[in-house]
Amino acid sequence: MELPDTFSFSTISSIGKLKSTINGTWMYNSKEKAITFIGESKLLRGKSFLKEQSENTFILNKSGKEITAKKEKIAAKDISSTSLERLTFNINNFPARSNESSPWSDFDSLLVKLEHVNYLKYKRSMLIPSTKSFKEDILLSKITINKERKSITLDNLIITEKDTLKDTESFKGGLLNMKNDFFPQEDLGPFRVIATETIKVFAGEFKCKVVEGFYGEAKLKYWMIIDKPGVYAKVIRENINIFDKLDYQILELIELK
Repeated sequence: MELPDTFSFSTISSIGKLKSTINGTWMYNSKEKAITFIGESKLLRGKSFLKEQSENTFILNKSGKEITAKKEKIAAKDISSTSLERLTFNINNFPARSNESSPWSDFDSLLVKLEHVNYLKYKRSMLIPSTKSFKEDILLSKITINKERKSITLDNLIITEKDTLKDTESFKGGLLNMKNDFFPQEDLGPFRVIATETIKVFAGEFKCKVVEGFYGEAKLKYWMIIDKPGVYAKVIRENINIFDKLDYQILELIELK
């Protein structure tokens, strides 16, 4: 184990299609000559014993099962860009009513632009409480446009290593969500447009309007792709939960088709 004190743990389903990666940190206990891995993995949970070790490989024995770890050089495209970017703005910095409008306030434009998009795929990184490590999964939003009803429906799915689960459904049309100019994300209030910025994510490079705001007590920062209404390049959400712990997650666009 070498510095920096991070590791990446990947599992692949038996059908070889769904891959889940968990990032974490590790600490060395010199007194017990033991390594503690910090992250969310049932496979590594509990105590394992070192069976074999070489320069680039080690084998752990855990309750009669062997876990083989191999050192690999991570390609640049596979390195997680996840880092803790705290949202430091304060609600006192915002006017009671914004003088600016959302860049996606035109619903007809939203309908036209999303008509040619079948789905959006995001990496969601959720901070593990009391650590600097993130648990990651994949979110998929399947888009359905109804021209006659002038409506947009997004079926939001969570893809894990074992299953694909329906999480929520987002709908805009008629009188429902019509005043939400940040759809399919939450309608912020108050908010402010702070900059125009080109951002690079897994799906590519996009010119965005950057918006900061509040949804209840939660702070949010949106990177809204200027020429793709309805599609976010990145979203940061930060809140303090009922246990007085930081609740923090990042969405980054992986693919749109």
